[in-house]
Amino acid sequence: MKLHLNPFPTLNTDRLILRRITIEDAQDFFEIRSNKDLMAALDKEPFKNMDELLDFLNQIETGIRLNESIAWAVCIKGNNKMIGHVGFHRIDFVNHRAEIGYALLPQFHNSGLGSESLRAIIDVAFNQFRFHSLEANINPTNQPSIKLITKMGFIKEAHFRENYFFRNTFLDSAIYSLLKKEYLRTQLY
Repeated sequence: MKLHLNPFPTLNTDRLILRRITIEDAQDFFEIRSNKDLMAALDKEPFKNMDELLDFLNQIETGIRLNESIAWAVCIKGNNKMIGHVGFHRIDFVNHRAEIGYALLPQFHNSGLGSESLRAIIDVAFNQFRFHSLEANINPTNQPSIKLITKMGFIKEAHFRENYFFRNTFLDSAIYSLLKKEYLRTQLY
């Protein structure tokens, strides 16, 4: 299994364009990744400065260039402002599995845009990239994220107790997954 990201796959939904993240998105991306509430829900430290963001952008570009990971900017059609990002990382090529990641600015939560962007990349994952399964690693206290991912058909498959250290505390992880055959079954109706 290999990703073929050249040309980069731009995705269109009813209300969104999912496109390549560029250096021109730096300020918008910084707004997302420096949002304390959003990053706390993801158990990640918010970026403190633009240098941290530029390093992260470089990691994203390296992943795309090496066909090892992919991230899209989420933009509302008619407006190029980046309001979130979605993508696949920790790709296990041998087992055709990837971890899905997503974040939207809080003012766009509960708007249906998260579901819309995830549907688009899940479709690409199974129909274009040929993944066998996707997983989401979520803090079990992050109920909005769990609600979103289960709405997409993901099923809880594991709960790891205190398996990672964040802000001087050991936290749990819940792993949700979606198999290609489960996804294809839902597309028949």
